[in-house]
Amino acid sequence: MQRSGEVFLSNAVLGDAFVLRACIVNFRTAAADIEALPGIVARHGVELDRELRPAAL
Repeated sequence: MQRSGEVFLSNAVLGDAFVLRACIVNFRTAAADIEALPGIVARHGVELDRELRPAAL
């Protein structure tokens, strides 16, 4: 996700869970930018899964 330039996320641990954390510091960030995050993360996750997981035989 970082390389795509779409979003820049960091990580955090909440309880025992590893989570992605968005730190919004740009005053131009709009609600639509925040609402787009889950879809962007999901899309990159699917792409990465396709690259790393062997195709079903």
